[in-house]
Amino acid sequence: MKALRIVCLTTLAVVAHALLTSHEVQARYAQQQLDKVPIERVLTNLEDAAAEKPKDAGLKFNLARAYAMGFASKQDEVQVRSQDQTLWFGYGPKNVPFQAQPTDDPQAKQRADRYLAKALETYEAALKLDPENNVGRLGYGWCLDQAGQADAAIEQYRKVIAAAWPKDQKLGGLGPGAHPLTVEAAEYL
Repeated sequence: MKALRIVCLTTLAVVAHALLTSHEVQARYAQQQLDKVPIERVLTNLEDAAAEKPKDAGLKFNLARAYAMGFASKQDEVQVRSQDQTLWFGYGPKNVPFQAQPTDDPQAKQRADRYLAKALETYEAALKLDPENNVGRLGYGWCLDQAGQADAAIEQYRKVIAAAWPKDQKLGGLGPGAHPLTVEAAEYL
């Protein structure tokens, strides 16, 4: 009996060691079915939904994020998930899931500037409804930064860090695609 227990424990230890020290771990995201749609359609649908529910901060944050995405991409079309037509930001996106792209096209620049102004206005309205939404505040700070309002952006980033730090400092090991708010806000500072 003792010999059998030793064999079982040894086998278990060898298997555990092999699993924990393997050098190759493979994982794949589920492939998304995506469509390209005009950003104006996405914005109109979100504006309509937000108008129907004016006290829904989540809808306003989504609308502000869509405007910010339109500003950043400078494109006429965006990717959406086929099944629900929600914006696609990629696998494991950051809390502000886009980077401002340059353009030499005067019409694209004018449209982008309009989107940035609408993003700022919509983030402000959303934050009045839900001032504790730190992802929204981070997006608002990013938009202020893009608009050249560095001091106001820094103020928002610092608010995010102060509010999110108590939770973020308790995070253990972070898996792929994890983006703590404090780290992302600090990157923008």
